[in-house]
Amino acid sequence: MDEQLLLKICDSLRPVYYNEQSYIVREGDPIDATIFITDGVAWSYSTSNNGEAISGSSSLAERLEKGDFFGGELLEFVLKHPSLPKLAISPRTVKTHGPIEGFALMAEDLKNIVTKNWKCVGKGQLEPFAAHVVQAAWRRHHENKNLEKSSQGGR
Repeated sequence: MDEQLLLKICDSLRPVYYNEQSYIVREGDPIDATIFITDGVAWSYSTSNNGEAISGSSSLAERLEKGDFFGGELLEFVLKHPSLPKLAISPRTVKTHGPIEGFALMAEDLKNIVTKNWKCVGKGQLEPFAAHVVQAAWRRHHENKNLEKSSQGGR
């Protein structure tokens, strides 16, 4: 990935915090952000299958933790529809198990990045892209924290 593009993405990431037992997104709601988890545990699950109830009373839940992300549908959607006339719909509910810390890449910010850097944005696998974004954002976040501490005399 182009270094300048990565820096633009990192500059657009916003720190997010969710309390224990909070819904981050519910199945059927618009996805307005891709969330990269840096601390905590959430559960992602679906209660339907293509609009039809899953047989039985339970559904399978996927554990999301540090280094994971969700909302990849938004990335795929913006790559297909860069003008962002509407938002993708979440196929899953994501609920926190405990407090969650992470970074959010909002739909509008992603749209602006994609439309201004179309040549640099590939349609390859999302997993390596997401991992690269999280690592760069985390490093940058810690560098900024360390700069703030040093400018305040190490408090």
